[in-house]
Amino acid sequence: MDYQGKFIVVLILLSFVFIGSIHAQVEEIPSAAQEMEEAAPAEPPAAPPAKRSADVHTSATQEVDKAVMLYQEIKENGHVILKGIYFDKGEAGLEMESDTCLKVIAQMLTDHPKMKVYIVSHTDNKGHMINQMRLSQQRSAAVMNSLTDRFNIDMDRLFASGVGPLCPLATDETDEGRAQNERIELVLQ
Repeated sequence: MDYQGKFIVVLILLSFVFIGSIHAQVEEIPSAAQEMEEAAPAEPPAAPPAKRSADVHTSATQEVDKAVMLYQEIKENGHVILKGIYFDKGEAGLEMESDTCLKVIAQMLTDHPKMKVYIVSHTDNKGHMINQMRLSQQRSAAVMNSLTDRFNIDMDRLFASGVGPLCPLATDETDEGRAQNERIELVLQ
């Protein structure tokens, strides 16, 4: 195994050690998010930023169709980048616009009850590594908790993991690159 391969393996192992050390903190996310929602004034949600996908609002039929497409992509590639999961910058609480994507994921998992997935969160590399690893773990846990609590998906079928900035898709030197790197993926177990 070359040096780069060994380095990646070490980083992945370190991320699992780090994940174990913050597991107790992650369980506190739903209550903190609920407190934030209760404290927030009831205002209509602002329009999503331009970088967001156009598929935020869909009908039930479209959700089923998207669940089929999601299933086909994850079976074909072993993973899929989710378009439609949103967080505030530097935060782990899911934005309301994420509901459509969460419904599609839940529909896919309901339609395929033996399917198990890893929920993997990625961040950009702006900020301290420990903070980025913690944020990515909290974000993946927020997605997992939403699927289990709101959509009754069995927790044994999901595993949340945050890998921070370890697997970029693009450079972190541009806004566009950072937007690509901050993502949630489903990976087939």
